[in-house]
Amino acid sequence: MVIPAAMHQGLAMQFGGGPHPQDWYGTLDAVAEGRLDPLPAIGKVIGLDEVPEALEQLRKGQGPPRVVVHPTSASD
Repeated sequence: MVIPAAMHQGLAMQFGGGPHPQDWYGTLDAVAEGRLDPLPAIGKVIGLDEVPEALEQLRKGQGPPRVVVHPTSASD
């Protein structure tokens, strides 16, 4: 069995779990009702033409941690 062998060798594995479905629905309701502004969690919204530059910045460890690509967004 894999798990006991991994434990015996000192291997630690962690799996991230997301919120429960009711948390997602509650968050979506709060955004839809205007009680929660999601924009602070978004680093930058870019258009499709800006994707290559954004990827290059991310490869270099530059730029915002989150980028949302919106196909109809105009460049600033």
